[in-house]
Amino acid sequence: MVVRSTVVAVSLATMGCSRPNPAFGDTESVGVETDGDGPTVTASEAGGDPSGGPAGATSPDSETSNPTADDGSTTTGSPSETDAPTDHAVFVYQGPVTHGGIATLSPDSGLDPARVSCVAAGVSTFPDLCSSAERTASLVRSSGRMIDDLVARGVPTTRPIRSPAGDLVAVDLDTWIESGPEQPLIETPSIFVGNAVPFWTGGREPSDPNCMEWTAGMVAPSREFGTIGSQHVTDGSWLPADLQACNSTAAILCLCW
Repeated sequence: MVVRSTVVAVSLATMGCSRPNPAFGDTESVGVETDGDGPTVTASEAGGDPSGGPAGATSPDSETSNPTADDGSTTTGSPSETDAPTDHAVFVYQGPVTHGGIATLSPDSGLDPARVSCVAAGVSTFPDLCSSAERTASLVRSSGRMIDDLVARGVPTTRPIRSPAGDLVAVDLDTWIESGPEQPLIETPSIFVGNAVPFWTGGREPSDPNCMEWTAGMVAPSREFGTIGSQHVTDGSWLPADLQACNSTAAILCLCW
């Protein structure tokens, strides 16, 4: 009789240990949540992995790190406003039409006084083109050589130059600035708003007039002309194509990447 009582007691103790013990967090899973892509099982209140793995383990397709993009930014695997365009191009598009006093557009912008105007034009006229305001620049020479100004503004030098519609304008920035576009810009109409028009550039070299010291009403002979680019040519003359009075109007071309 004593042996049988001992066996019964041991059996009851074993059954009691097999039940969930709230003191150790061994409770049932919270349930299932849906995020639009299918059901996702939540972790249990005890912190266990619903797939059966140990707590804290990650699945092969979970986001455990942020890969680094070629421009130094990080991504999480899904597109965002700051992601670079998918084909990694520099896009050229028309900004505002203005007189030659480019420096008065945004006098506190330093290396690129027309950048703020280009950002505004990108948002209003080409809203799906530019990835961010920080990756926007104007094609206007302000002080040094054009290529040096653009590099200082962060424009990538190895990416192709394209129109908003994806037409190839040049294989890279240096080729475009120094040798000219693949085809006349008038043949890539998505760059422009309406008809293709001449545009302020300030030329290619520091000796090219650029109206940077001109303001409305100024008539000093050495400051009344600026350099404009042509939409009709494919050689190096496209950038310093002609001179135009600073009090007249032309477009600004903008870049984003």
